[in-house]
Amino acid sequence: MPEKGPAILVCNHTSGLDPQLIQSACDRLITWMMAKEYYEFGLIKGVLDTVEVIPVKRDARDMTADARRHSSARDGKVLGNLPRRKDRDR
Repeated sequence: MPEKGPAILVCNHTSGLDPQLIQSACDRLITWMMAKEYYEFGLIKGVLDTVEVIPVKRDARDMTADARRHSSARDGKVLGNLPRRKDRDR
């Protein structure tokens, strides 16, 4: 992980704890992308907003998420992506 400047971190996704475990091993805050249906789960939304999670609509092109992703790169942030596995989403 670079000490500064923009970066993209793409990881395998095997558990709901993946972002927390990965973040705990990194010195820099990671701006995670997250499926919008989980982001809107009310109870944790305030925490997710505090750590600047980017909610993404998975069933369509999401221009708002694209704009926030580009903004994160311009701001020199680390963008975290845990792509879903097609065989798990059936």
